[in-house]
Amino acid sequence: MKYELGNNYGTGRPKGSKNKIHLETKELINKILFDEKQFTADWKEMDVHARMELRIKMARFVVPEPKELASSEDNTDYPLFIDTREDALRLLEMTEE
Repeated sequence: MKYELGNNYGTGRPKGSKNKIHLETKELINKILFDEKQFTADWKEMDVHARMELRIKMARFVVPEPKELASSEDNTDYPLFIDTREDALRLLEMTEE
């Protein structure tokens, strides 16, 4: 098979085109999950505990989670390189404490 001008094999769907079934599915899911009237009705039926639980679960999508601190309480400065036997012995003593 020889390449010919205008050959579109292997190029896939044109950039920016949407899959119709994908869009319909996405719209259906959006309607089921985010129907404001139904959500409001469900919200009014919930007790305080259920409302707070929902708020906590939804907050992670709005407020960024705090990053865990990488440092510990131990601020001992250990040598980066061990050049001599004395350095190795001193490091061994430091870590045994």
